Amino acid sequence: MYTLLRLLYVWVIVLITLGAGMLPAEAQLVNSDLKVFLTPGQTTAEINGTPVDLDVPAVIEEGYTLVPLRFVAEALQAVVQWNGENRSILVQSLDHHVFLQVGNPKATVNGASVELALEPQLRQNRAMVPLRFVSQALEADVHFQPDTKLISITRSIRLPVADFTFVEKAIPPQGSPHVVERSSHPRGLAIVDREWTGLYDRYPEPGTYDITLRVKDEQGNWSLPVTRTLVVKHPPVAGFRTEKSSYRSGEPLVYINESYDPDGKPLTLKWEAQPAYFEPGNKTVRLTVTDLYGLTSTASATVEIIDDIYYTKEQFYLIYGKVGAVVPYEKKVLDFPVLTPQVTESNRTLLRVNSPEEIKEEGILYRDNVSGPIRVMVHHLNRSPWPIRIHALAHNPSSSPITVRITRQGLGGPSADILHLGRVHLTKFFSIQSEQVITVPAGKTINLLSSLSAAQMAPNACLSGMWDLEVSAPLAFTFAALKAEDDPLEHVDRLPVLPADGMHIRGTFPVADRELLFDVLPAGERGRIVLADSQLDPPETGIDAMTGQPVQNLGNYGVVYTLVLSRLPDDTAILLNPRGGNFCGAVRIGQQVVQVPTSGYAPPQRHAVVLYRNEDGPHRITVDFSPPSGSYLPVNILLLPIPESKGEPGPLIPS
Repeated sequence: MYTLLRLLYVWVIVLITLGAGMLPAEAQLVNSDLKVFLTPGQTTAEINGTPVDLDVPAVIEEGYTLVPLRFVAEALQAVVQWNGENRSILVQSLDHHVFLQVGNPKATVNGASVELALEPQLRQNRAMVPLRFVSQALEADVHFQPDTKLISITRSIRLPVADFTFVEKAIPPQGSPHVVERSSHPRGLAIVDREWTGLYDRYPEPGTYDITLRVKDEQGNWSLPVTRTLVVKHPPVAGFRTEKSSYRSGEPLVYINESYDPDGKPLTLKWEAQPAYFEPGNKTVRLTVTDLYGLTSTASATVEIIDDIYYTKEQFYLIYGKVGAVVPYEKKVLDFPVLTPQVTESNRTLLRVNSPEEIKEEGILYRDNVSGPIRVMVHHLNRSPWPIRIHALAHNPSSSPITVRITRQGLGGPSADILHLGRVHLTKFFSIQSEQVITVPAGKTINLLSSLSAAQMAPNACLSGMWDLEVSAPLAFTFAALKAEDDPLEHVDRLPVLPADGMHIRGTFPVADRELLFDVLPAGERGRIVLADSQLDPPETGIDAMTGQPVQNLGNYGVVYTLVLSRLPDDTAILLNPRGGNFCGAVRIGQQVVQVPTSGYAPPQRHAVVLYRNEDGPHRITVDFSPPSGSYLPVNILLLPIPESKGEPGPLIPS
């Protein structure tokens, strides 16, 4: 039986060794167990299949099996120290501290007293201890087979973990990989040796190469091997040309991309180029291409710009500026005539929940009773030390159910990019949506806006949102900020009312929608529409229902303007020109939502964003606009005649 067990164990070790490749003589251990076999009366034992001679064999005495302590402890990777003066023994490993004395039936294991079945004794100057004590002291599994008297002692060990990564996903031929090793040990042992396979200073030929790493800890244990694949490939080739070597000032440039990847894979293009140049001289144009593995190549060319005007800067961007793009616009906008509208205001009620804008503690943000068509506008920043959620609780005080129809909604965030949130929530709000119908039972309170309460705001995160509701009968609305894990229906009654911050606005306003009807200027004329300037477009007046004080909706945030241009002339462009500061939002023109701008933000005054270009003859058009949270106001909507094109196809910068 002993021989069969020994052969089986050795065969398992051989299989593991072969699977890992040939290992050094001192590194045969790749499994996660230490195994010791010995038999009472025999002076030969085995450690992981390797025969070892014993100075003194195990014995059976008074029905207990005694084993040589030093041999067993060191086989299990512990350190043994003998003190001849008091005949004490100290056994130490990273996880264990054992103290014994010859003749003393009590020992200590990690500071705790342990009673031994037999006291330690000396035989041929070797300390012998009960077999079961080994299990207690070193957390080893001990098995004794009565038939063969074979003793097996097994202790699980924690191997080091080999790990590494490549800085680059791929390298070119003749390149050297930049390897970052991340090997570690679960018990904090030092890594003392490494064995790399397949790692070289240079890789001359394209292909894939397997690189393998094993590491050894300070106790001599080797990790399992870990393999990563290195890609060696030719980098992409950047190349382009322009249709001509010289262009006039403001003339559209046509770029012809001639880049390619040797493997035929797609490339990402990054141009350092303008669709047109407006200053004479030589201009350097660059193109950088990147393949799927991050390898890059750059090409450049020089284009001569002749001192002869083809288009002015204003003409060029009115003709070719992409919808949603920021374009330079340096005209004196304030000299343009202001278009005066015929104003119609809706009966939709606006609940603006925006003060205190910075939430520093749990509490009630706003409360009021409203019905009919309403709009909820929420904008807050979490300045508390913990994640929070904002909840819109609706209480039905009546004896009949109340129906709420959510006709459109848009939520941005949570995010630390506050300016960006205005674009996100208005893009969603102006998009076509399906309606949602909710019933509030009689006498009950429900958490009404699931999209709002689902948004968990980390510290320093912000969210912005608007919801249009149709409420069949008066509901009592409570907007509350709570720690993310708290149930609002259980905790709302204990919350304090948070006072307004004195800068931002909260309140109930009777007007949430304004329709502005314009008789547009004759063709070829310039004009502007002024929005949210507090003078030509005054703020709405309402009530802070928490205090009863009148408030003004400065900026008219939450108000939706519908600009109706009854007859927009042919060849007319519509641009948005920020006047108060950086701007980032969205508008709807007809059924098309345009992000303003599509990326980044629009700087004020000397820049504009192209919203629409009418080239289909005079017709009626509507523009829906709402001041985006986080952006500065006012804005001017510019109506500008489009210059006549000279017939070229326009600038071409391949993407």
